[in-house]
Amino acid sequence: MDDNCSTAKEKEQVVAVEKEDSEGVSPAVGILFSFYAPENVAATLRRLCPAMRIVFVSDGSDGLKPEDLEKLQSLEILLSHGRAIDKFQLVYSLPNLKWMHCFAAGVELITNAVQPDRPFPGYTLTRNASYFDLQMAEYVIGIILSRERFIPEMLEDSKNRRQRETSYRRIRDLSDISLGICGFGSIGKEVARVAKAFRINVWALVRTLPTGSSRCQTVDEYRSVDKLGELLSACDYVVSILPGFKSTDGFFDGSVLRNCKEKKSVFINIGRGNVVSESTIIHALREGWIGHAVLDVFHREPLPVESSLWTHPDVTITPHVSGSHVDEEKFLKTVVDNYERYLNGDPLLHAVDWRKGY
Repeated sequence: MDDNCSTAKEKEQVVAVEKEDSEGVSPAVGILFSFYAPENVAATLRRLCPAMRIVFVSDGSDGLKPEDLEKLQSLEILLSHGRAIDKFQLVYSLPNLKWMHCFAAGVELITNAVQPDRPFPGYTLTRNASYFDLQMAEYVIGIILSRERFIPEMLEDSKNRRQRETSYRRIRDLSDISLGICGFGSIGKEVARVAKAFRINVWALVRTLPTGSSRCQTVDEYRSVDKLGELLSACDYVVSILPGFKSTDGFFDGSVLRNCKEKKSVFINIGRGNVVSESTIIHALREGWIGHAVLDVFHREPLPVESSLWTHPDVTITPHVSGSHVDEEKFLKTVVDNYERYLNGDPLLHAVDWRKGY
């Protein structure tokens, strides 16, 4: 959903919806974004669920006005994004809220705002689980295929009218390489599934080692967190899909990546930027611990222009797009399904455990 796609007509439709449904009996569904285009979301929801009573709060671009805050205070249901909830410090500021849906797979911007000396919020928080799984898995496999088949080098040769056939005979079968997945939730499992389709050897880092039928058939080797070094030393590619919790701050910092030295692993980060610092990546490359870094997420986004990562020859930077394509109807299916469940008093899908943060 692109902000540039919003139109004055769509805005008028949202306002019309509010007026038309103002006397409805169903609970209002508020929309607050500082990320996606709220008019597009509202228009699509109306197509998918005509009975839904929509209240457009704000796109957040100019802050929240008093009338916006008044709407938020009265809402029972809110659709938003972690960036907006964090930006406007709303976790504890919605007294009538019963259900908040976050349009992201990760909700740490919301859960990290929970204060240890206060009870958890009384509303149910749901997230867009599973929607980006395949996209992110394809990103990882795309990186591996590109490097293993020397695609960047051949593109450069093509620009320079060169054919160096002998230079590209060092190709490995994908069955000869290993991929370590750190962060084995739904995205990690999908990465494993797609990787195994290419006969890649898959390692998974988990909190608790699975047994029996709980083991995924797409995983060859499991390691617990205290055995992280074993995974790093055995894998040609290591992908971090770890969430941005306080407990994952600096997960790969210090000398952790020294364990990659044996294979000079390619380090891929598509989870959150807090797990490894810029200086750690630069140091690991300089010391020869890792062979390359592919970074889609960072401590600060967008990555500052003065960052030394931009000019390092062994760093590939992408702009947080490993999971970015949005088919609006598919994207909003969880909301529509959960809205019907909410009205029927059924448990909501993809509900977040406040204690765990996911």
